[in-house]
Amino acid sequence: MSAGGSGRKKLSILGKRIKVEADNELDHLLEDADGNSSVVSTFKNRSMVWQVFVKEPDGEYVKCTICGIRLKLLSGSTTTMLNHYISKHTEHYEEALTNRVQSVRIHRLLLICSITSCFAVA
Repeated sequence: MSAGGSGRKKLSILGKRIKVEADNELDHLLEDADGNSSVVSTFKNRSMVWQVFVKEPDGEYVKCTICGIRLKLLSGSTTTMLNHYISKHTEHYEEALTNRVQSVRIHRLLLICSITSCFAVA
């Protein structure tokens, strides 16, 4: 295997590990005290790739807003876009994951505060 291929594989493994760690933290944040998914779980459902990819008018291709590359959209799957995002824009991807985790933390805190304020004694 060439050095370039090995580097891509390591980068891909790093990106996927970062995603797994962030997903695990998001899962933890989105569970209530009983371990059930809370109402904020829908926050996690939309893929992050849509922050950096836009569908072209023909609906068959997407374009990366960071580097301009066009990728074929296969059956609505985001896997190709995610692989591009992780391997070509790793720092941007890591920052986006960090921001997403922080947003979930804030959202959860606001939700908890609004629920507890409903039960506050005047």
